[in-house]
Amino acid sequence: PSPQLTTAAAAAASAALPSRKSQHRIRFSSMAAMASRKAFTDPQTGIKYETTNPEFQGWLTKQSSWLKEWRRRYFILKGSKLFFCKTESGAPHGMIDLAHCMTVKSAELKAQKRNALEVSTPDTTFLMYADSEKEKDDWIGAIGRAIVRCSSTSEVSTPDTTFLMYADSEKEKDDWIGAIGRAIVRCSSTYTNEDGMDDEERDSDESN
Repeated sequence: PSPQLTTAAAAAASAALPSRKSQHRIRFSSMAAMASRKAFTDPQTGIKYETTNPEFQGWLTKQSSWLKEWRRRYFILKGSKLFFCKTESGAPHGMIDLAHCMTVKSAELKAQKRNALEVSTPDTTFLMYADSEKEKDDWIGAIGRAIVRCSSTSEVSTPDTTFLMYADSEKEKDDWIGAIGRAIVRCSSTYTNEDGMDDEERDSDESN
């Protein structure tokens, strides 16, 4: 190709891309929108929960409660609450209270989806899947640590023995809990018996 055509093609491609300033404004706008995200109001208690400055956040695809349809949702983990929204900067329309959660683990067979996980409470089992195995493991570790913080005990148990131990710092403890939890998940072949997704209100399925 001639130098003139090559130069012209490069200039056209460069013009089609947003400038560095434009990209910065887009990122700043997105961050500002998330920083100003409205609080979630629990419809049952009326309590408001702030969702800014979360510990973990990202996209997952969640199975709806009644129709069992898969819907992409933006999840926000803050403290013992896991919120989900329809958009990255939108107000949450649902919440999972991890203080009542019994387990979080891999669920490829149960969900019939790759990179799937389940979060189980006494009443409901939530099924969702991530875009990659790494993201699934990251979510399992983050949710697992949140569950442990709500628990009054920190231990590793087998059918025969319970091992008690402590770390030099809270961060190291959380790192160990996440790492051991992911190892347990990879070896697990059992699933919880509860699947109370149908027990949720039918008219809320479209937003779940």
